[in-house]
Amino acid sequence: MKFGVSVASYTATWDSIRASIETMEAGRWGSLWVPDHFIPPSAWKGAEDQPMHEAFTLIAAAAGMTEKLRLGHMVAGNTYRNPGLVAKMATTIDQVSHGRFTLSVGATPVNDALPGLIQLAVEGPEGAFKGEEDSGADVIGAMHSKVAVLGAVLEAVQAHGWDGPMLAYPDDVQKWDPVTAKAIYSNDPVDVFSAHCVNWRRDFPKCSILGACCGYSVKHIAALDQRLRMEFPDGKF
Repeated sequence: MKFGVSVASYTATWDSIRASIETMEAGRWGSLWVPDHFIPPSAWKGAEDQPMHEAFTLIAAAAGMTEKLRLGHMVAGNTYRNPGLVAKMATTIDQVSHGRFTLSVGATPVNDALPGLIQLAVEGPEGAFKGEEDSGADVIGAMHSKVAVLGAVLEAVQAHGWDGPMLAYPDDVQKWDPVTAKAIYSNDPVDVFSAHCVNWRRDFPKCSILGACCGYSVKHIAALDQRLRMEFPDGKF
């Protein structure tokens, strides 16, 4: 199992983000992810005036200061930028990082987006990869979703024909407190979080990338690791 971290690029300074990236690069982490918003997301209501770093610029900076971490967004907004510009930025970052960049795009209601998204992932634009060619799509999944609904997203992905790897990254943010300038979480217990993740891994065998987003902590990841080792003693999780 490999572990990655979503580094908050809102309500944070560049110095704190850089320190997080340096710590991850020096440690045993496998990947770095950053969100893509113009202002802090709606779950952080009241934080609209807080700092929000541009996602592609941030990942480009990370590419220049790391050598091993895989890099990507959670996720890039598909309506934010001209598709040609996105393609050019993505290929440039991939070159700068020597192939460590993962382009992940989303932001459309799941039932509207999935049929076309999965067709594009499998066949490529205009069916360019209908033969034996590899479309280059690595994984489809759900991020920034509450645990109560994330399973339904994975089920929809599978139902629409995706047979490749899937990922699940739930979050636990409830709202933003403008008085304290902090997010408010529901304090989801580690056992509840771990149970959901284990169920997703069991119910969806291709869901091999599990993690946690806003509102969860290292203790949740540690509990998940321990639970997976108990549920899958052969180490194949």
